[in-house]
Amino acid sequence: MNLHQPMNWARLAPGQSDRYAAQPFSDPQHALSEVDVNAIRSAGFDFVRLTIDPGPFLQLTDKDLANLDDLLLARVQQLLRANLTVIVDFHPNPQVKAYAPDAFVGRGDPDVPRAHLQMLQRLAPRLAALDRCHVLLEPLNEPPSAANAKGAADWQAELEAQYSAVRAVAPQLRLVLPGGQAGWISGLVRLDPRPFRADRNVLYTFHYYFPFEFTNQSNPAMPWVAPLAELRYPARRTSLVESLNESRRRLARSKLSAQDQRRELMRAARIATAYWRSGFGPATISRDFEQVAAWARRNGVAPDQILLGEFGVVRNDGPYAGAADPDREAWLTDVRREAERRGYSWAIWQYRGTGGMGIAEATRGYDIDPMVVRALGLRLVKSPPAGDQARASTSR
Repeated sequence: MNLHQPMNWARLAPGQSDRYAAQPFSDPQHALSEVDVNAIRSAGFDFVRLTIDPGPFLQLTDKDLANLDDLLLARVQQLLRANLTVIVDFHPNPQVKAYAPDAFVGRGDPDVPRAHLQMLQRLAPRLAALDRCHVLLEPLNEPPSAANAKGAADWQAELEAQYSAVRAVAPQLRLVLPGGQAGWISGLVRLDPRPFRADRNVLYTFHYYFPFEFTNQSNPAMPWVAPLAELRYPARRTSLVESLNESRRRLARSKLSAQDQRRELMRAARIATAYWRSGFGPATISRDFEQVAAWARRNGVAPDQILLGEFGVVRNDGPYAGAADPDREAWLTDVRREAERRGYSWAIWQYRGTGGMGIAEATRGYDIDPMVVRALGLRLVKSPPAGDQARASTSR
């Protein structure tokens, strides 16, 4: 389970667009209540991937920074007390340009990658001291390296530097290492794991949201899929007539000019038709995951060292107009089953928050959607008593 809301998209200082507040996660929006934690645990999840906005950890200084470090440790301890294993995932976002994802791979201030390494060295031993078995560190989420040989080589060098920095101060802390190209399969299979092969405290991760035209249909944050509607899964269940009629209705309600509406509708027609023709379905997912399996076999990486770190579908309720529930359930089920069939751990995106993929919402009392629980093969259980150490380090 990905937990994105408590320590990401940090609060900014009043009237500032490039400065973080001294207490960037102290507002109600960033609260992590026992209700949240118990909801996650009672749904059957046994680990969380806690995403961390690294910007404040690089910008704040002195007492503010010390307090921030302590808050991170306190949040991890709160989750550990609920018998949840915790992946601490440093997860940049574009809110403050100086600390946007590109900056962490050398496409901005050259001091940012160096400060990132220093941050990892400062925090890694403190995380390891909490619980060496049930706390993991993911140094950087979805590294935005170029999709070519140079991009792969640049990310390889940066990842090796991160690995070495952590291992110098936390030799046994479990690490989660991504490939480049935003963490997609294409980036992982370009990664050379030989520098880390002897280290059994290393996991490798990839993310899966394919095909975007289905999983992110109508998502306003992704303009190229925003006009899409009524795309079904598997792809051949889609009625192109119904899809384009709904796209036409939604565009008519938009503020676009008539000319722009026609242009967007034509684009939606091209994408929807290509999706239908692709025949995307369970066999496609299996072929995609086979790329990971082949990479692992070539490099001596065991299945239990692989984590599907993110997957999800924009839902169709409230303000969101994504996939219909039956199709969302089918896609989530097929992806989860494919990961389990190959022995991979997995973490769905996300508990709650903006974007339409949250599986629990305040309007439902933070209850996790039973459809999602079913799709993930989980069952609602009574939370175990605090202190029970019978914890798994991965989720099935």
